[in-house]
Amino acid sequence: AFVTSSMAILSLIAIEHGFHEILCVEGFAPVLKFLGVKILVSITFIQSLVMNVVMKQYLQCSTEQIRLCYAVLLCFEVLPISLLTYVAWKPTKGDWYDGDSG
Repeated sequence: AFVTSSMAILSLIAIEHGFHEILCVEGFAPVLKFLGVKILVSITFIQSLVMNVVMKQYLQCSTEQIRLCYAVLLCFEVLPISLLTYVAWKPTKGDWYDGDSG
């Protein structure tokens, strides 16, 4: 999981670096978008690891309880990350994908 998370973050860095100028001209905030995705990838990996250790070793929780707590925490954490993504990738009238709305 660590290798996969690291590869995902490195891929995002390469994409952001390669398209930074184009995205800024189009009115996007690629750094904020990148930051949101990086936070989400990091949270999912680190939180899973920490919860498995702490809740199983110290709190004697079952696997089902750990998974439930993990899912509930992700629900609360994804809302601020999605708001950050909205600010970074805010749709406006006449955007390049305006014709996709039907």
